Amino acid sequence: MSRDDYVAYLEAFAAHHRLDVRFRVEVTRVAPSAGHRWVAATSGGDVQYDDIVVAIGHEHLPWTPDWPGINNFVVGRGMVPRSARPGIVVRRSPRPQDPIVMAVVSDLWRRVGGCAWVVLVCLPNPVARGGRTRMTGTPLPDWLATLEQGALAEVLAVRADVCGTGELGGWGELAERLQQPQSVERALKRLTRPCLQVAETAAALGQDATRARITALLGGPGGVVDDALTTLERHALVWPGQGGVLHVAEALRERWPRSRGPAGRAPFDPFPPELPTVPVGPERVRRTAAAQLGEFVGHAAGVLAECARRPLQVFKVAGVQPKALQRVMRAARCSGASARLALACAQRAGLFVSDGTHIRLSPAGDAFTLLPPGEQAARLLFEWWRLPSAPTHARSDDGKQLYPLSAKAVCDGCVQVRHELVRVLKGVPEGQGVQAPEDLAKALGWHRPLACDHEPLSAPLHEVVLLGLVAHGVLSSFGVLLAAGDHAGLVREASPLLPAFTERATIASDLMVTVRGTPSRQLAKELDAVAESLIGPVWRIGDQSLRRALESGMSADDLEAGLAAISAAPLPQLLRHKIAEAARGHVPSPRLLEVPATCVFRSADTELLARAVRDPALQNLGVRLLAPGLLIATSPRESVLAALRAAGYAAAEDPVPGPLPPLASDEPPADFDALAERLRKAPHVPPRSPARTRSAAPRPPRPSRGRSALERAQRVITREARELKSDEIRLLAHAVAENGRVRITYVDQNGVETVRVIGPPHELVQMNKKKLLKAICEMRSAETGHQEERVFHYSRIQSVESVDG
Repeated sequence: MSRDDYVAYLEAFAAHHRLDVRFRVEVTRVAPSAGHRWVAATSGGDVQYDDIVVAIGHEHLPWTPDWPGINNFVVGRGMVPRSARPGIVVRRSPRPQDPIVMAVVSDLWRRVGGCAWVVLVCLPNPVARGGRTRMTGTPLPDWLATLEQGALAEVLAVRADVCGTGELGGWGELAERLQQPQSVERALKRLTRPCLQVAETAAALGQDATRARITALLGGPGGVVDDALTTLERHALVWPGQGGVLHVAEALRERWPRSRGPAGRAPFDPFPPELPTVPVGPERVRRTAAAQLGEFVGHAAGVLAECARRPLQVFKVAGVQPKALQRVMRAARCSGASARLALACAQRAGLFVSDGTHIRLSPAGDAFTLLPPGEQAARLLFEWWRLPSAPTHARSDDGKQLYPLSAKAVCDGCVQVRHELVRVLKGVPEGQGVQAPEDLAKALGWHRPLACDHEPLSAPLHEVVLLGLVAHGVLSSFGVLLAAGDHAGLVREASPLLPAFTERATIASDLMVTVRGTPSRQLAKELDAVAESLIGPVWRIGDQSLRRALESGMSADDLEAGLAAISAAPLPQLLRHKIAEAARGHVPSPRLLEVPATCVFRSADTELLARAVRDPALQNLGVRLLAPGLLIATSPRESVLAALRAAGYAAAEDPVPGPLPPLASDEPPADFDALAERLRKAPHVPPRSPARTRSAAPRPPRPSRGRSALERAQRVITREARELKSDEIRLLAHAVAENGRVRITYVDQNGVETVRVIGPPHELVQMNKKKLLKAICEMRSAETGHQEERVFHYSRIQSVESVDG
């Protein structure tokens, strides 16, 4: 090793461990002090330390000073003779009269030679025990093992992403997952500004971080700092060590390096900003919120009606195509934001089915359109509350367009802002409203500063106004019930305030059909059958639409009777003439005929069904045999069932699940208490070597064993693949290191998302200063008929799963 290499190593070592090296300081005396500590008399004053390492002498030739009482010290068991050791660790014994001296021998002194003068090193933290040094601080696995079951379950609950799908292997694996950069970033998105400022200060202080020093540097109230530290501890981002020292997660030290001084940090902001308010009457809020919610329900009905008429074209994985969105907007007469919001809520509610190229209304969606407006509104609001994104956010962080229903729009930060926005507005005094949206932006910036990389307020605030949850800066009754999870209460509140769907249409003399208000689903279906839909609730009856209705099996009398039933006025004479003219030239073609029935009964006993048809007690129910073994009735269902049972026929219902999807509900919470109990039963064995948290500075180059292929792969993937969770990183690293196969979700440079299986040989390559993965793509290999190698950007890998899973 050359001199320059050794000097570079020492400088890197000092930077990595944040050593406070002081030169030209004379130490004149070292003596025991109270509390089993040592006091060093220096030219800069007396300083107390827990432990002291005396390492004086030139190069590998030690010089042992003759201080008072040296002969009373005892050499630790297994140590080399005092004359040969280059360093002495001095620690006070639990019994002041029996101090112990233990030697720390380093082969560095034997290998280097002639390069350094080490005079005195005073260490406030290390403790020597059993011939081995250990930090007085507490590594994360050790601290986690000291938590009670309830406290550990709370950590697991707020950091639920670390539980993952894989089984936790123990304290070490839990600590590793908690310190993954992706998991730490998710936790930071849920913290307030003072919590982040306390975390930043603790990371900057490094090994000197204590509650007192943090409070002094921030100059803030001690109670606020204590609350922030409690929150950070609950998130396992900062945890206490011995002697009042606070330890910080490695990812925080990387995010806020120690070199950043106090001048580079914003002033401490311990309290949320005041929200300027203005008086707002509750009736005004109620009317405005009802109007907004009613308008959105109408827009949603128009969107669903258009999907029922013609399926919407979608990209395979990127969402609804722009032309289809424009068509929906014209049909529903709504803005792009309302259309995006309605599509997202409907998809979340299970009202659509997709074949990969189109989405259309599902049977559940058709049943949904028959619900009253209040029930529809409640279901849509609860689906919006659980959306994993802000649908009205139309641009990604890099400026690219986000199509409706795109999986790329998923943003946990938007969800955090949405929920925090409702909580902030719940704190506004009654009879008052927030004066301006900018004031809400400041409040959200304090409550969730890191929630989103993009503008956090625009999309969620626009959505709560469109849905009638906020009006004039006040959280409406709809918003209060939604936040409380009261579905039935929301239905009761919305039903009398929302306009009912319209059941009648106006047919003009020019055969244009208009509907005032939002047409009911039944009215829209009947008009779609006989007329051409135009923009919004407007139809036109023409020769072509009448011929189409006749081709569907309707007769001229059926057409006229149906239109007369839905018309608000007598039918125009021109319409009657058009129907008669279309029927004269119509030649019916073979077709399937719909048989109206309210009840269908089946039985293997054909004689029983024939006897029921002839039964005098059932003659007024419209019963007849449709086919052998099938009997139908046209009277109301309840009347038919009652008459059959009264006549002695054991009519039983054939249970068929209803087409409506279940009400929106949160996923059942994970049993974190059970997981905490299982972890606490596992024995915790402290590591034999010092368990130090890593710092932002890279480890200095030094002679050591090379990393294994698995370690190298995991290191690269952790740094490059920011979208992956910790268990996915391990799975991909094992595949790369052990030539395995995995299934990945990958987004190409055009934004198209595909699912591929990649296999060996794997190769880590570098291109334009970026680490890439070269592997066999089985999807492309199947297309070409021979093995196709492809290069994958780690940053574009969205998820990883086992091929067998």
